[in-house]
Amino acid sequence: TKRFSILSLRSQGVPEYKPMKMVPMYSSEVTHFEYAQTEKEEKVSLKEEGDVFEHHRTAVIRFMKEIQEKIASRSRKVRPLLELSDVVVEDQVPDISTLGRSIAKLLEPRHPLRPQRKERKKVSNQAVGITKVDLLINVSQAQCLPIQKEKKS
Repeated sequence: TKRFSILSLRSQGVPEYKPMKMVPMYSSEVTHFEYAQTEKEEKVSLKEEGDVFEHHRTAVIRFMKEIQEKIASRSRKVRPLLELSDVVVEDQVPDISTLGRSIAKLLEPRHPLRPQRKERKKVSNQAVGITKVDLLINVSQAQCLPIQKEKKS
C-alpha cells in the first residue's frame, strides 16, 4: 500500500521522507503528491536502458544523492545532543531568602527627590596624567548671537 511504502522509505532513511513526522492513518488519505515522488524514483531506476546521456545523467543524480546523504550523516554526528535545559526554559522557583529580599525592597522607603549621598574615592594628582585636552563642539542651532567685527590693524 502507499502508506506502508512511505513508512518503509522513512525508516530506511531516504532523505525526502526522513522529515515526515505524520503519515496518514489510511492509504486513501495519502496525497498523490507524496506518493508520486516514490513512483518517479522507481521510473528513473527502471530507465537504465536509455541512451548514453540518460545513463550518465542518472549516474550523476545518484552520485549527488550519495554526497547529500554523507553530508547529512556527518552533520548529524557533529551536531551536539540537546539537553532538557536547552529546550525547556523555566523560571527558577524562588526560595525564602530571595522572597525576603524582594519583599524588603518593596517595603523600603524611597525618596526619589532626596538621593542618598555616597562618599567618593579621592584621586591623587599622580593618577591624573592628562596634560592636553581636545574639545570638539558642534553647534546645531543658534539664535540672536552678537556678531564680532574684525578690527583692521
